[in-house]
Amino acid sequence: MKNKHDIKLTKVDDGWVFGKIGTNKFTAQVFDTGSQYGIDGGRVSRLFIEKNGSEFSNYERVWCIKPQTLAQKKLTDTLVAYLEDLPSSDERDRMAAGLTQATVIAQLEEIALAHCDVETLEKRWSDSLDFHEVSVWGLRSALEAAYRLGQQSKK
Repeated sequence: MKNKHDIKLTKVDDGWVFGKIGTNKFTAQVFDTGSQYGIDGGRVSRLFIEKNGSEFSNYERVWCIKPQTLAQKKLTDTLVAYLEDLPSSDERDRMAAGLTQATVIAQLEEIALAHCDVETLEKRWSDSLDFHEVSVWGLRSALEAAYRLGQQSKK
């Protein structure tokens, strides 16, 4: 059985993922969220796996060619699990900009504190701690700061 370390991505382009799993080539269309068209309701809505130019697994919103052998099934399941775990397009953009989710949250918390006097964006399960009275000008300045931060991260 192939493991996730045997998977090599050769190209990721606008939701399409190309690569190899072991000696097998694959092409997949992976969306940011799951849907009724994805494999088991997941993010992978198209998947083509071939060995030596012969396709043995083909999913295009429905199974067109199901993997037949146990080895093919395990390989397909391993690849689908890997593809489901790929970062979303937003996460890839943040990673390309050098931003982790923790960095983004820390920056947003700085904005919330500076503009709205809100010390954390974490749920604390208490109305007095989770709900704040904020002026419209404070809210506006916080939104503008967050917008500017987003614009800077795209550069």
